[in-house]
Amino acid sequence: MRNAKGFTLVELMIVVVIVGILAALAIPNFIAMQARAKEASVKGNMHRFQMSSEDYAMTHEGVYAQDAAQIGCTLRNPFGASLACIEDRSSMFGPMTSVVRGVVSYGDSLGRGYVIKANGDHGPLRLVLSGGDTDLLIVGAVGQGLGGSE
Repeated sequence: MRNAKGFTLVELMIVVVIVGILAALAIPNFIAMQARAKEASVKGNMHRFQMSSEDYAMTHEGVYAQDAAQIGCTLRNPFGASLACIEDRSSMFGPMTSVVRGVVSYGDSLGRGYVIKANGDHGPLRLVLSGGDTDLLIVGAVGQGLGGSE
């Protein structure tokens, strides 16, 4: 009688097939989870920039910054450390000029208010943060992508 130790080739092939099936199920879910985490990080950056904008206004007698650089908020682009992270728009209601994923865009209205937009993994995020003069926001929102039709 032979002393058989170890696994047969068939048993090893069955294990390889099972591991392959599990990997085929898990990898797409993992990649989708990473994409959702990066978009959540961009939204976190938007909120961080909004809090910094409000802090700037509190320390400057209620006047919002007219330039994103004045706010002094440091953000990290979740889609890559070498990518740009902050864009300054000349108008509160103007469109974003950057198409780089993860960019947070700040647009002001002569110190009276601001609108923060951002790009996600597949284009502009539907989330728009704003602050300041609400009458100014309502007038500018018509046809500018801030209404509910976006």
